[in-house]
Amino acid sequence: MKIKYDVPIKKLSPLPLDGIFSEVIYLESLKEVIEFLKEEKEYYFLGKGTNTLPIVSRVNTPLVIWKNSEILINEKQIIVSGNMAIGEAFQKARENNFSNFIGINTIPGTLRYYYRQRIRYSEDKYGEGKPNLNRPAALVWVQDSKNVTLDNIILYDSMSWTLHIECCENITVKNMVIDDNRHVANSDGVDINASDNVLVDHCFISCADDGIVIKNPIRTGRAMTHVHVKRCTVVTVMNAFKIGTETANDISDILVEDCTFCMPDIYPGSVSGISLESCDGTNLSDVIIRNITMDKIICPLYICLNKRNRYNEPYTDKVGENRYWGGSIKNIRIENIHADNAEVPAILTGYETTRKDGSVVRRPLENITVSSYHVVYRDNEEIVEIPKTFDEFLEDYPESNAHGDVDAYGIWARHIDNLVLEDINVVPRSCNTRKAICLYDVNNKN
Repeated sequence: MKIKYDVPIKKLSPLPLDGIFSEVIYLESLKEVIEFLKEEKEYYFLGKGTNTLPIVSRVNTPLVIWKNSEILINEKQIIVSGNMAIGEAFQKARENNFSNFIGINTIPGTLRYYYRQRIRYSEDKYGEGKPNLNRPAALVWVQDSKNVTLDNIILYDSMSWTLHIECCENITVKNMVIDDNRHVANSDGVDINASDNVLVDHCFISCADDGIVIKNPIRTGRAMTHVHVKRCTVVTVMNAFKIGTETANDISDILVEDCTFCMPDIYPGSVSGISLESCDGTNLSDVIIRNITMDKIICPLYICLNKRNRYNEPYTDKVGENRYWGGSIKNIRIENIHADNAEVPAILTGYETTRKDGSVVRRPLENITVSSYHVVYRDNEEIVEIPKTFDEFLEDYPESNAHGDVDAYGIWARHIDNLVLEDINVVPRSCNTRKAICLYDVNNKN
């Protein structure tokens, strides 16, 4: 199924907080919606469940209401528009065994209303006595679907995840623009959960949270494989490309290539360019990331295995019996990386700890290759406070900026079996006092 219509690319304005409209136009069918979109006029568009309502002021613009927010296609596919309708319709779709479900949270999102009183968090993060707001659904949600193409679409001002793909097969996302407010928490660009054979090609993504992120939470109960990301530009405050967190089921065969990650206007830059994380039990394997250009990315490369245990698996002495001791990360190849204006080194780490009886549990990264890795630091002043011992980071939320200072400026690696480093060239700040590379408990290194 393709969601692609012969309609000029245009932005649909979300409703203002107040307004008495010059006219109200009701549309009964999807065909009428498409025909209306072709008209060259300005208007506001309202799907069922949109939580912005006009009040008081007069607006010389028509209000368009799509009455049929639930449209059946071929009796086995469903499209739903409107934030409040998505959850209800999703349940209906599953009850009736619809093969495809696509939720559209009224493109564009209702961000201006939702975050009118606070731009950053929906909860009362700073104890200001403000009421908590419910975190909204994704702007576009594709669930349990096969053979779907999203092509030549603009999504903007999402108040949560922008495009959410879960438990799907054969999905193509191409020529998409995601333009979110880069100060809104949880506004990921593209989230791919438990889906196979997904292609993300030639997309521009600007958002506050992770740009392109692969997850496999415990609720899916399935492994995922074959995700290909290429020719994308990602501008984000957080991680440009990330695998994790909340990844309990296995993830394999991931290819990311020919992309640009940057942060042109918020200092000091994106948190990371590439983050590969297994902290809640996933076995992550067979990942290739190549031909990546970065600018103003704080940490170009971060790989972390720990035992955060988000799903509260019970303690066991036997590693691998459940997810208590985490999962694994192996067969990772990072090549041809060029990064300017970096701030911290690449961090690659497994972990080591002990059982209740005092015996050692060592969980290394396995078969990690980094080649043609060329990084230039931003040449500003630095204050480095290197601890006497480095925390094992066993149960923390994995983030490159949470580790603190380390004693290398280029690559800092710990608990790895079979690490290959080839053609590593990192130019530090002129005031640098640290070594280029530090390896701790790294076996079979080259």
